[in-house]
Amino acid sequence: SMMVVRRFIAPAQDVEFDKNGRISIPQSLRDYAGLNKECTILGMAKYVELWDTVAYNQYLESSEESFRDAAEDFDDISF
Repeated sequence: SMMVVRRFIAPAQDVEFDKNGRISIPQSLRDYAGLNKECTILGMAKYVELWDTVAYNQYLESSEESFRDAAEDFDDISF
């Protein structure tokens, strides 16, 4: 629904690389994502996810059992 799309897309902002190949994450997006000092960058197909490292580690710990269940489905898939 549009409500879901709006929730994920509305805070998006265009950013550009500086001459050193860096991007500056606007404060509003840092606040929205709960980013603190250390961050974790994940390459997800054609997307990049930026997580606060503490929050990402908590997510990994809390989703371990679900991950193991989902990973079992990959037993029959060959890459």
